Amino acid sequence: MNNILIVYYSLFHNTANLALEIAVQTGGTLRELIHDTNYSF
Repeated sequence: MNNILIVYYSLFHNTANLALEIAVQTGGTLRELIHDTNYSF
């Protein structure tokens, strides 16, 4: 049974790419944190 959960937040998709690579290599489940308010810079 696989109990690995990778949770990430990525504003510019850099962290998303890294989290995806970790999920592939560990066989974990990938989940993205999404904020309610859209913050623009």
